[in-house]
Amino acid sequence: MFGSSSLENPEINIAAGVHILSAIWNRTEEPTYEKVATLYNQLGATKVNGYGKTVVYYMTHKPWASKIGESWRQHRAKGTPPLREWKNR
Repeated sequence: MFGSSSLENPEINIAAGVHILSAIWNRTEEPTYEKVATLYNQLGATKVNGYGKTVVYYMTHKPWASKIGESWRQHRAKGTPPLREWKNR
């Protein structure tokens, strides 16, 4: 379905990730974000690992949101769009 060379295309790469996550979710007994993230990272895992817990932490705390919001506020005050700054990272 997805070839390794096509995964270099961001849209195809994201679609493949969504497909894999969806398949894991549908095949997991009593799925949770922690379980699915753990299995995505390590197929065959029998218990939630640190990766699964980290994914849930980022989902609930969204530490990037305040940084992005602050960047927008700074640029709005200057009257410059922040897109150039983010594209060059």
